[in-house]
Amino acid sequence: MSAIHMTPPRLATHARAVLSGLSRVGGHPRLPRWLLRDAVGTSRYGALTRAPEHYQERTWELLLARHADAIADAAAAPHLVELDAQVGERVALADALVARHGWLHYIACAASEAALDGALERLRGHSPQIELERRKTDNDLGSALADLPTPHTTLACGARFADLGTAEASALLDALRLMSSPLDTLVLAFDLAPDHERACAAYHDAEGNGAKLGLHALQRVNDELGADFELARWTPEVRWNEALGRVELVVVARERQRVFFDALGLPLQFEAGDAIEAATFQKHDEASIDRLLTATRFRRVATYVDEESCCALVVASPA
Repeated sequence: MSAIHMTPPRLATHARAVLSGLSRVGGHPRLPRWLLRDAVGTSRYGALTRAPEHYQERTWELLLARHADAIADAAAAPHLVELDAQVGERVALADALVARHGWLHYIACAASEAALDGALERLRGHSPQIELERRKTDNDLGSALADLPTPHTTLACGARFADLGTAEASALLDALRLMSSPLDTLVLAFDLAPDHERACAAYHDAEGNGAKLGLHALQRVNDELGADFELARWTPEVRWNEALGRVELVVVARERQRVFFDALGLPLQFEAGDAIEAATFQKHDEASIDRLLTATRFRRVATYVDEESCCALVVASPA
C-alpha cells in the first residue's frame, strides 16, 4: 500500500499525536481514533456494525423509526444535521419531519466521501420536499458545524458517537453547546450494555471485521508515518474494561520486536504481550448519561429504550 503524502505541518502534528499515545504512562499505549476514519476504516467499521453480532446500530435505527413522530414534534425547525453520517435508516424520521414542517433540509456530515455518498443515497429521490447537503469533516466530528441554520436538530445516533469515551463525548457536546441556540434539539445514541459478554461479541464478529479494524490502525501508522509494523506479528483482541465501563479493541504483540518510525526518527520497543489500544467503545447507564448531559449544559427531554434495555436514544436541549 502506498504512503499517504502529507504536508510537513500535518505530518508533524500526526506524528506527535501517535508518539504521545504510544508513549502513554498509566495505561495501554493507544493510537488516535482518527486513524480509523479514512475510507477503508469507515468501510470496515460499517461492515462491523452490520454484522449479526452487532446489535447496536439495528436497535438505534428501530428506536429512531418507532419514535420518529415524537422526535419530529420536538424539532422547532426542518433542519436535520447528522454527525458522522452512516448508511442507516432515516426515512421514517425524514418523513415525520416533512409531515410536521412541510419540508426538510438534511445535512450529512462525515469524514469520508464514501460515508457521505451512502448517507445521502438513502434519501436521494425519496421526496421532493427533502433538500440534501453534504459537509466533509476533519477528524473532529464537530468541525463542519459552523454556519448551521437555526434552530436545528443534531442527530448523533450511530456507533461513532455512542462509542466515544467520556472525555471525547464531553468535548463534542461542549462544542455543540457553544454553537446551540435555545430552540435546538439534540438526539444522542447510547449503548447501555447490560450484558458485557454480548457487548464484547459485538466487536468480535465471525467475519473478522473487528480484527481487521484493529490491524488497519497499525497499517495507517505504517502508511502515514513510515513505520514498519509487521501486522502478522500482532494479534487483535477484544477486552472488557470494568473500571472504565467500555469495550477495548487492542492489538497484542506476539513477540518482542522493534518498530521504526521514519516520521519520528526513532524506534520503539515492544515486548511480547504488550497491547496497543486501536479503539475503545464506551458503555453507559442512566447515571453516566445524566452526568454527561449536566456537565455539558444540556437537559434531557425524552428517553427511548428498547425492550431488552440494551440501547437508548436521548433527546436533549440546551439547559
